[in-house]
Amino acid sequence: MYRLPTLIIAVLFSASAFSSQSAPITSDAIEHDTNQRETLLVGLFPQDYPPLYWHDERKGIIEKLLDKVSSVSRFDFIYKSAPFHRLIQRVAKGKIDLEPWSSQVWRFRVKDSVYFTSPYAEHCEVIIFQKGHVFPVSQPADLAGKRLGVVKGFVYNSFTELFAKKTIYRVNSSNEERVLNLLNHGRTDAALIDQLVADYLLSTTYPQTFTRGGKFDCVPVSFMFSKTKIRQGMEISKVLQTLKNEGFIDQLLEEF
Repeated sequence: MYRLPTLIIAVLFSASAFSSQSAPITSDAIEHDTNQRETLLVGLFPQDYPPLYWHDERKGIIEKLLDKVSSVSRFDFIYKSAPFHRLIQRVAKGKIDLEPWSSQVWRFRVKDSVYFTSPYAEHCEVIIFQKGHVFPVSQPADLAGKRLGVVKGFVYNSFTELFAKKTIYRVNSSNEERVLNLLNHGRTDAALIDQLVADYLLSTTYPQTFTRGGKFDCVPVSFMFSKTKIRQGMEISKVLQTLKNEGFIDQLLEEF
């Protein structure tokens, strides 16, 4: 005689519990969740890469840009160093959340494992000559038979076929400053390096040594996110476009 009431109570309790678990998430709850701060892991190369970043108290373009993004969004950033190829693979595998100075043109091998924000800047390569040893270069083929200093592992699309055929002799160095050192000592005939880095080095380390030539291989620059962080990447993409439209990014690049 006591089983029926007990069963009714059990059913009512179960229904109440199911109703509580299945209750729709309110817009207030969603807003509260997306407003919670989140920390993202940013991949950088182990060596200083001025003017993009340093590994000391100085702040370069990337660090100042991420500080600004953090100040107008819900994201904080911490940094993790990794060698060139390892950094790219760690982003692709979700072990590092993002690479902040990247391009779909450079990272096509991992394109299916990553998400790129809308471009926020442009990257160009620039030809550098020793002063007094300048010759006309309007197209890559004009460097036929020359030794061209470049950064090891970097892709130079307009020059790839000419390098492969040994029409131009590719001379690799570990970074842009070493590329310029080889040129300074006559080990190469010209150098091809990042315009942003070139402008910085030619105005600081080598103010009277080199002459800048034309630009090549201009590509759009984006943040590259692991696909495990697509939602975060989409949020930050909107922030970057706002900062670009407001002129903040152009002003930041001009500082260096």
